[in-house]
Amino acid sequence: PNEVQRQRMLLALDQISAKAGVAFEDLFVWLDILSVPQEHEGIKVLAVNSLYVYASVCNALVIIAPDSVHANTGEKTGLHTYTSRVWCRVEQLAAVATHGKDNVYISNADGLANVSEAYLQSVMNIFEGEMSCCRMKHKHNDRCDKETLVTPLLGVWFIILLAQRGFGKHEGVDMLYKMMSADLPSFFPTMTEFATESGTETRVLFGDMLKRVQALVDEKSDEQLQAIFTDLSVGNDRGLDTKVAAPVVSEDKGEFDSDFFVL
Repeated sequence: PNEVQRQRMLLALDQISAKAGVAFEDLFVWLDILSVPQEHEGIKVLAVNSLYVYASVCNALVIIAPDSVHANTGEKTGLHTYTSRVWCRVEQLAAVATHGKDNVYISNADGLANVSEAYLQSVMNIFEGEMSCCRMKHKHNDRCDKETLVTPLLGVWFIILLAQRGFGKHEGVDMLYKMMSADLPSFFPTMTEFATESGTETRVLFGDMLKRVQALVDEKSDEQLQAIFTDLSVGNDRGLDTKVAAPVVSEDKGEFDSDFFVL
């Protein structure tokens, strides 16, 4: 991060500390440039492909996107560039599906602003975002990042469908279900175009997998879905994985837990 972004990060952490009632030294921060290995390309790819997991187990997601200039490219950056990137959209989807929108913030000069439903509607369609691999026409890469997203996004849809059956239901998954079910082919394209310098080929993306996931949920009894839900370790009423992340808010006290994870 450049100095503008670094100062905004420090400000945001102070604000999160105060808002959560957690000492600054008890905050744990996941910052991509430091938390994703940068030297080993293979491990870097694995970490990038795991962004959904990182985002889903954090107590809060804070978007740091002040108007600035990219240190490497010299291009102007800001919230508009952040929201245009596919992987940034993925981490927001993960946070909302897991925690709901009330723990996703945009850091600005005045403090932390909760994201609105209108904002989320503009960024939740993952495949309307930009991908570096597509822009570079998949040079030295025989697989598009879109293809790596199929499995985790099917998992998100499965959890959303479970919530419609009453398992892990919260306002975040209800909002996502409403958005996605209104235009499933847009959120989960059946096919995609894979472009290279030598031409373009059409590839299967989600194919008929949405129907299969729906059929899987429909054919299961409540008892069977409860067992699956328990195995997924999302068995509290906020949809969090209690094995790897403490609840965002203590339901009985309305307070944040002592260890607080920020992305």
